Amino acid sequence: MTTGPPHRYFQVVINVRGQYGIWPLGDAVPGGWSPIGFVSTRGDCLVQVAELWKDMRPLEKPGDAGDEPPGWTARIIDAAAARPDAVALSGGGGRLTYGRLMEDARRLADRLVALGVRREDRVALCFPLGAPALTALLGIALTGAAYLPIDSADDEGRRNLMIADSGARVVVADRAEVLTHLDARIVTWPDATPTEDRGDADPWTPGPRALAADAACVLYHPVDRGSRGVVLEHRQLNALLDGASPIHASDRVAVSGPLSNAFVNADVLSTLCGGAEVVVPPDGSATRRGPWRHSSRFYGSLETGIAYAASTSRTGGTGPARTLIGAPFPGCRLYVLDDDIRPLAVGGAGTLYVGGPGVARGYLDDPAATVNRFLPDPFAADGSRMFATGHRVRLTEDGVLERLDSAPARTP
Repeated sequence: MTTGPPHRYFQVVINVRGQYGIWPLGDAVPGGWSPIGFVSTRGDCLVQVAELWKDMRPLEKPGDAGDEPPGWTARIIDAAAARPDAVALSGGGGRLTYGRLMEDARRLADRLVALGVRREDRVALCFPLGAPALTALLGIALTGAAYLPIDSADDEGRRNLMIADSGARVVVADRAEVLTHLDARIVTWPDATPTEDRGDADPWTPGPRALAADAACVLYHPVDRGSRGVVLEHRQLNALLDGASPIHASDRVAVSGPLSNAFVNADVLSTLCGGAEVVVPPDGSATRRGPWRHSSRFYGSLETGIAYAASTSRTGGTGPARTLIGAPFPGCRLYVLDDDIRPLAVGGAGTLYVGGPGVARGYLDDPAATVNRFLPDPFAADGSRMFATGHRVRLTEDGVLERLDSAPARTP
């Protein structure tokens, strides 16, 4: 991303949630942001942010949590309470009802809490897609911690890198013996322990209540994108699920691939939140495809909550195919800006920026890289941020965004 001539000076700013950013000196500071008094080159500002912003968790203002709609974990709990005998997953070597999903997830959550797992901790789960993976994901979420999905078939080097880089306190896995060399507590799951008697505890009551601003999961870019971890908060997952096509309790949704894939992860959450059945192939019965099954139909990135608009490829006559970006999902904002972060007129080519509730917290434990790509949103003027995708686009006369570069954006 470029923001004007290299000699231009910047200032470090901070919003009401304690998140830092940088902004060109001489330009009006966006609403909801305040200068801290540090002015220098872009590089020096990034160094200053890295020294100041050790804890990247945004501050939660009083009343914020109450203003949020019910979270995705609450939706799953409600679906399970309404139809405990309904099938949550079939295939993948097993069959799981919603009642059993909640019982096992609660049992695992109790184990993790006993180990000291709390909100904002990172807990990895290392499984192929199946019943143990689903109960592990929900069990981690019920502790208030953030889950890191890893497929047990992933390359050993990549698996080890993600666990080490994430700082995961605990790894929940089906094969503990292949992970004993890592500096993390290994929890074998599922275990042979019978379901504990939880006394008078209501099995449908959520555990430690995570705030909307808490980390929900950490997802990693593929190797060719630098294997960088991106932190998504609960509010970003909620925004993603709100943008998905509706799933009904009677649906059977085909989902395949590793849970570490962002679209597979989104398919699973969308299906469970709808109280429907996740079907892991092979399965001969008729199913519908998951709402995020074909990632080529959507445009987005991990930094913007996985997907934020529909995408189409159109061929005009004998010319090359054009990649068109459709209308953004509800609440999402798309901007075409020049190097000085100013809007471009129709036909002008610039960088695509994305604002709205899906914009992620940032890069895991890397405030400088986060501030480099997550900028104050001057058009929202409410202290929110926008993400510089690095993609070149132009706004056509019919109001559609056309992508001009073919290579995926790469993080710096």
